[in-house]
Amino acid sequence: MKKESLFLVKAIAIDYYGTLVDVGHPFLEIRKWFTSTYNDSTDDINGIYISFMKEHARLLFDKEFYLGQVLLMNSYKKTCDKYNIKFMPAEFNRLIINLFTESPAFLGAQRTIENLRKHYPVLLLTNADNQILYKSIEKQGFKFDYIVSSEDMRCNKPDIKLFQRACELLHTPAEHVVMIGDSLTDDVQGAMSYGMQSIWINTNDSMDKESVLQLSSVCDIESILCKTR
Repeated sequence: MKKESLFLVKAIAIDYYGTLVDVGHPFLEIRKWFTSTYNDSTDDINGIYISFMKEHARLLFDKEFYLGQVLLMNSYKKTCDKYNIKFMPAEFNRLIINLFTESPAFLGAQRTIENLRKHYPVLLLTNADNQILYKSIEKQGFKFDYIVSSEDMRCNKPDIKLFQRACELLHTPAEHVVMIGDSLTDDVQGAMSYGMQSIWINTNDSMDKESVLQLSSVCDIESILCKTR
């Protein structure tokens, strides 16, 4: 933990996947799917996966906004065309939906949100498609005061528009809102660029070069925030 203080927190914005829900490593699961699906028809699974990832990165940074499912499907289609392998959209889409709707919440995450809402308005701020997101929220039993998704705003974190909208819905100045998330770029730096406070959920115990407050689990949030009340 690099920094141990927050200042007059009056509202909370929190990320979903990787922070509250343990989605694991979805791209590794996609690679496994490529292997099991195409191993008999090609000996270049690694090349297929690399091509898929490059196309995904290209579309991700394109000026046009894509839903997450569309971005992944387009990347997959381009890869199939390049390698002349069978395009299996129904099977691939089923994989993606399962990855993001069946993943379990981190132990104690629901109780943590429930307890935080007794003292603060809590807004979910996530780069996610609504259909998948709301199915997961219902399945995991989470309740939030507000929800803002990348699909709602037609852009992804760390775009400042998402953080601006979060503060508007929370009716709270940015300096009194804390953003909690597992991504240094999307959550922490994005929030700080708009003047919000931040907590990094470092679930992978990554080496940190940033002077930010970091916790290993979402369940540690309560003990930190109670000091600011």
